[in-house]
Amino acid sequence: MILHTTSMNPASVDQNWLAGNDDGGGQAPAGSTVTMGTCGGSAGLCPKLTQSLTAGTLYVITISTYSNSASVPLPANGYVYGPGLSLSACPPPGPPPAPPTVSTVNPASGAPIGGTTVTITGTAFTGATGVTIGGNAATAVTVVNDTTITATTPAGSTGTASVLVTTPNGTNAANTLFTYLAAPTVTGISPHAGPLSGGQVVTITGTGLTGATAVTIGGTAATNVTVVNSTTVTATVPAGSAGTASVLVTTPNGTNAANTLYTYLAAPTVTGISPSVGPLVGGQVVTITGTGLTGATAVSIGGNAATNVTVVDATTITATTPPGPAGLASVVVTTLGGSNAANALYTYSSAPLALTCSSNAGVPPIVRAEGIAELVGDLILNCKGGTPTAAGQPVPQVNFQIFLNTNVTSRLLSDPWSEALLMVDEPSGSVANGGNLRYCTTLGGCPMTGVGTPGGVNYLTGTTANVFQGRQSGANSLVWLGVPIDPPGPDATRIIRITNVRANANQLGVSSTLIPTQIVMFVSATSTTSIPINQPQQTVAFIQPGMTFSTRTLTSSNYLQCVSNNSSAASNSAGGMTSTRHILRFTEGFASAFKKRVNGAEGSADTNQAAVAQNTPNNNFFTESGFYNPFPVAGSNSGALTSGIENAGLASQGTRLMARFTNVPAGVALYASVYGVTSSSTPALTAAATSANSGVRLVSTDGNGSGAFSAVSATNSSSESALTIPSAPIALSNGSGAAVWEVVVANPFQVQDFEVAVSVAYAANTSSNLPGLGTASVAGSFAPLSTVTTASTSNLQPRFADSSTARTLFTINDCSTNLLFPFLTNQAGFDSGIAIANSSTDPFGTTSQAGPCKLNYYGESTGGGAAPAAQTSAVVPAGKTLMATLSTGGNYGIAATPGFQGYMIAQCRFQYAHGLAFISDVGANRVAEAYTALILDGALGSRTLVNSEVLGH
Repeated sequence: MILHTTSMNPASVDQNWLAGNDDGGGQAPAGSTVTMGTCGGSAGLCPKLTQSLTAGTLYVITISTYSNSASVPLPANGYVYGPGLSLSACPPPGPPPAPPTVSTVNPASGAPIGGTTVTITGTAFTGATGVTIGGNAATAVTVVNDTTITATTPAGSTGTASVLVTTPNGTNAANTLFTYLAAPTVTGISPHAGPLSGGQVVTITGTGLTGATAVTIGGTAATNVTVVNSTTVTATVPAGSAGTASVLVTTPNGTNAANTLYTYLAAPTVTGISPSVGPLVGGQVVTITGTGLTGATAVSIGGNAATNVTVVDATTITATTPPGPAGLASVVVTTLGGSNAANALYTYSSAPLALTCSSNAGVPPIVRAEGIAELVGDLILNCKGGTPTAAGQPVPQVNFQIFLNTNVTSRLLSDPWSEALLMVDEPSGSVANGGNLRYCTTLGGCPMTGVGTPGGVNYLTGTTANVFQGRQSGANSLVWLGVPIDPPGPDATRIIRITNVRANANQLGVSSTLIPTQIVMFVSATSTTSIPINQPQQTVAFIQPGMTFSTRTLTSSNYLQCVSNNSSAASNSAGGMTSTRHILRFTEGFASAFKKRVNGAEGSADTNQAAVAQNTPNNNFFTESGFYNPFPVAGSNSGALTSGIENAGLASQGTRLMARFTNVPAGVALYASVYGVTSSSTPALTAAATSANSGVRLVSTDGNGSGAFSAVSATNSSSESALTIPSAPIALSNGSGAAVWEVVVANPFQVQDFEVAVSVAYAANTSSNLPGLGTASVAGSFAPLSTVTTASTSNLQPRFADSSTARTLFTINDCSTNLLFPFLTNQAGFDSGIAIANSSTDPFGTTSQAGPCKLNYYGESTGGGAAPAAQTSAVVPAGKTLMATLSTGGNYGIAATPGFQGYMIAQCRFQYAHGLAFISDVGANRVAEAYTALILDGALGSRTLVNSEVLGH
């Protein structure tokens, strides 16, 4: 409540004024009253005024009329007594002073390290006590006026930051008026290399490049810096030193990290060109040598651009010459480092250009390390130059010879004629079906005459011979003598292909390093003049192991001699079999290690695949056969076709997989599945193939796995996992034999597993010790196996060395029980008897066993004589008991051993033998005692498959 009493100055003490509740400008509590004085005791002049007040409310006294009976002068703004007083609530107080606002920050961005001077504009800045940016205090804060502040940004994190000004009246609202910008990045420069002299205009790319103030390359300032946008800057490279250089861009937000994006290159040098003489029309393939040739962008010869420029490495370039005038020409290579000095290394000549050839081997295949006759990749010569032979003149003849770094093993069709072929200009097909393959079989080539036209003789038309048969000229060499090669001139190319070369990969073996063993071919060409060959050495194959072999057992690999297995098939190949336990797995060492014979249609696995033609050059057929043309036709001037030329390149069989068995116990028969099977990792048999879908087929071969395709007919079948597996017996001799499966379906783009099943059959006959005891082994390999490591007329293409390792297949274990009878006597009026029960017959389904018992006596006879010799009983059938006394003998052929006293060990050829002995006086009139024999062997599993109380005795 405000009770104004300012300037109250009564004239006399009896004049009263506002009194009572004056607090000089405060707020009155609820229930307070306002009291006017007595006004000289006259209520009419100044009646008392009382009013309840509300807490927290401001009030003002208003005097609408007054009486001045004392004639007191009225000071300004004074309130005096008198009638007409009233009291009313004040209007609400006005708003408090407003906090500051921030509307702009200039500049609106800066570096995260801080230090940017900014101008902040807004309102109500007077008396500002602090400025923060991104929560950190700015420095050098100056309040310019109520709407302007300057400050220096603190360090901050990349991104937007709130600019807050604090005054006594509060702090402005949060905002995103300032942005901390990351330092620039540089991710690329193009061109990325240039000469030591600089001067190259480059485009630098990155981020945050806006406002770039400087660019340095290798520590030297670039010139003509232009900021294109936030990601692109252009500049002119300064001079520098050879090597990599860091490209740095500086912006108000900092400088990017160091790098090695730009390379100063020394100018290239050119020291040689081969051939160094060429025709005026150009078109000659040349090899340029020098230094610093990497990244060459252009080659000019005599000021004209060369074509087909290929940078081989830093010192070598190949190119095709452009046309040029006669005389010396400068060979200039341009790289990002500049151009080499002028020279006079090449000569344009109007004289005829010599024939030159370049060799290549395409993509060398992977061949099997086990292989003795592996097909290597073709070697191709691309020949240009020379002068086409004039019309009617003899075409020059050329001797071609190749050498391998291992033995050549291509089949000799008619010694020394080889199946390896040399073809000119890629003929294909056969004359019979519209092709143009024509064979020359004349020793010394098939002479031909020139036609005198550009490109020379057309080897693909007419009757010109274009296929030439090689001759073996050494263990590792083939030769083609007198092959007529008409130079094509500078504007054409003569293609010479050498194919059907087989090599002994096994001779070289597998590399022990990360670099595979290579089969390398060297080629030479000689004529009346030298024929240069670029890169005459070519890798034509890489060697890798072709197969791994493993065995998988479906149940157990152990068999009991006294328990028959597939007994009906033991002596009768038509007998059925109820189990197959063994799986043989052949796994490719690399995709395409397993191949069909030829690339014909795949039909029934029971029939041999037709030998279809494979007579298109430059094709990878992924078969054991190479280039094969069954319809050879002789070219002109050729003699009779060489015997067997129609089989050149044809393999004798597809890939064969051989399992060789050794130490197979006597009395055991083995059966092989005629088709493939599939097993799981459990392992368990999951599928059995048929003739329609099997990838392999059991075939009849000799002991090495060779011979024409001849499918073995199934004689019986085995049942396993509810699958029927057609099988045939494996011929065994002295416990050894082999089974061979030929691949009839192959996928060259997968590493394949082929699995086959082997069944064991025998009839238990322990009295004859059949089957024999022992462990059978198996070894898996390719087939056919051979020790012929050089070229041969043998039809074993392919053939393999044996690198297999035998592994256990199964074991036949003895069935026996060894019983100890600790004391027996037939002396001093006593006699002893024994009983041995063959208890293999039971109600639990135990397989019955039968066998003899051998009784071994240890002690003495009456009078200190030697113990009786051991004797063997007849076979004791299942469920029967051998019984005998020492004095009289017994059944199953046991003879008496009178007078013996000691102990006896009985060796019974069945596992369920239990013995009882008794000793009594003769006739058992006065005393008799019995005991059970002690079993000397380890325990078998429970027959009953239940747990019961076990009583020892």
